Amino acid sequence: MNTQNTQQLQPQTLNALNEFLTIWNQDPLATNHSLVLTGNQVSVMNETNIFLTIETETPIQTTEDESDMFESLFPSVNLDELLETEETTMLSQQEDLNEETTEELLLQEPDQEEIFSPLNNSLTEFIDDLTTEKDKVFTRMDPLIGTTYEEKLQEIISRLKKENRGKQRSQLIKTLEACYYLGQLRESITEDRKRIKYTRNTLQKSLGSLRATRTWKCTERVYKILQVCGLSPLYSTTKITFSSLNELSEKDFIDLLDTVKIRSAHF
Repeated sequence: MNTQNTQQLQPQTLNALNEFLTIWNQDPLATNHSLVLTGNQVSVMNETNIFLTIETETPIQTTEDESDMFESLFPSVNLDELLETEETTMLSQQEDLNEETTEELLLQEPDQEEIFSPLNNSLTEFIDDLTTEKDKVFTRMDPLIGTTYEEKLQEIISRLKKENRGKQRSQLIKTLEACYYLGQLRESITEDRKRIKYTRNTLQKSLGSLRATRTWKCTERVYKILQVCGLSPLYSTTKITFSSLNELSEKDFIDLLDTVKIRSAHF
């Protein structure tokens, strides 16, 4: 039966259909949809519904049997209404998808308090340690007895060597104290490059390269912190040490300093 129908087609028509079917079978829709050709329309349909209809500029010649078969299968199908309904359904599904996506993004957004909170527990402990008011905090005046810059520098280095040998809390605090006053001394020569170079070279010769580098870093950080908080936290801190300040990343230290500034402004 198929052979008889094929023999009624012109060779060029048969070739065109073969090429068309080859291309159609490569389309993803061909997996679970069928094509119906009627007049100047091409319809894509599944078992029950017409999924898509395309009108061609040149009418496609079909046999009366094909037209009758389509009309018998879909006697009351209004293509315009069907396409409008399909478009409305797709828009509704897209709106639902957009709403679901928006809800998921809202759920994923971090709480504002989380954004501005310290990045880790250590920072939280440091901030609380520096900003919590404590009773009866002992402070003392500048302990340095030297009068010249060089005398004060040598006295600070001597204290750093001495306090570095112990791990008691009082010794750790005196190390921070020495770093603070070195920071104060360093601040006084900010514009004097020769003295800055002299200070760093003296530290390296006296403490060694690694210890001098760590001291220079701690000096800058402890001085900046105590310029905000005052000297009281220096003598009451239970968390801040020479090592802990050195181990903070630059970003964490900036977060620490910014948060301390904000909290201190409210006291």
